[in-house]
Amino acid sequence: MVIASGSVRTARRHDAPGLNGSTWRTISVGALATAVCVLPVFLTGALAVQIRADLAFGSLGLGIAVGAFRGAAALSASPLGRWVDRLGARRSIRVAVATAGLASIGVAATATSWSILVSWLVVGGCALALGQAGVNRLLVVEVKPKRIGIAFGVKQTAQPVATMLAGLSVPFLALTVGWQWGFALAAALAIVVLVSLPRRPAGTPPASKTAAPPLRNRPTILLVAIGFGLGNLAVSTVPAFFVDSAVRVGITPHLAGGLLAVASGAALLVRLGSGLLSDRISRGHLRICAGLLAVGSVGIALLALGRPGPMMAGVVISLAGAWAYNVLIWVPLMQAYPSQPGAITGAVMPGGLIGGTVGPIVFGAIAQAAGDPTAWLVAAISGALAAVVMMMVARRLERESTG
Repeated sequence: MVIASGSVRTARRHDAPGLNGSTWRTISVGALATAVCVLPVFLTGALAVQIRADLAFGSLGLGIAVGAFRGAAALSASPLGRWVDRLGARRSIRVAVATAGLASIGVAATATSWSILVSWLVVGGCALALGQAGVNRLLVVEVKPKRIGIAFGVKQTAQPVATMLAGLSVPFLALTVGWQWGFALAAALAIVVLVSLPRRPAGTPPASKTAAPPLRNRPTILLVAIGFGLGNLAVSTVPAFFVDSAVRVGITPHLAGGLLAVASGAALLVRLGSGLLSDRISRGHLRICAGLLAVGSVGIALLALGRPGPMMAGVVISLAGAWAYNVLIWVPLMQAYPSQPGAITGAVMPGGLIGGTVGPIVFGAIAQAAGDPTAWLVAAISGALAAVVMMMVARRLERESTG
């Protein structure tokens, strides 16, 4: 995928040349920071049964709450992405993790109504936008180009790990000591990440204060963002609504939470595999991305059957496919814009976040009006459309590279 030119050395002049620890420590810190930033919204989905019972709201209210998190991230992604390229990776991550931790402890300590919950999720959404751009810049600057695929593969496992932790919080916390403890532990994890992230070594140049040039090839970037949005519209519904939907068809809360954790583990493995594959191929990332989205759509369609057996299989297939595709978006983008990782993150990320915002709200509204099976079917159709768009982008890029 070649849609812009640039030099990794340019980015390296803007940030510190490396962490004092190993490359794996850099990657691990990036993955943990990403997990901290997404935990508030995934905990909200996994603990929905208990939170809804305490705060008295329905499926639409859950959709709006999850959508508020992603909407805040979408609206703030572009300006915060450009800010990251000027502030530097570590400072950006530090601010993002601290903000995410504040949002988590805010929910745990003060969320006595739906409106308070939504307010803290908005704060958490802004933390996600800043954290994503900061971590992307950290990896582009600190990791060797030939290992950027596995770096992003590990970083992208943060979301399924966060969902796995959220799923496990149902039997171990929500059904024992209370759902608030899930958010309290997320805040504790934020503190751990803040402590583990070292400062920029002395004697290294600070981040650039000069505004970056405009991104090139905007039409292609827009198409990628549209496909990203459709894919996230589909898959964002699974961690947000699966547990709630599964309980309604007779699956116990313990088993539903466990299934979500298993599905997240499958997505984690596929994301790692996608990262390893990305380091071994020079083109075709988006074709593979389209294939994963198609597989994920089949899994979501199984959820639409509304029976325990198909739903158990469907949650694993949907997350392993449609939740693993984004590694194959970020790797070629970071390779194409090595001196502007924050800016390209801010340009593409809103597409995915808008999809992630609209998805839960639409799902909640449809589920409340027509039932869960219809809502799952709409999500599956969105995933299939995302696969088509990504294949179109792949073919367009191939024509441009050979023309």
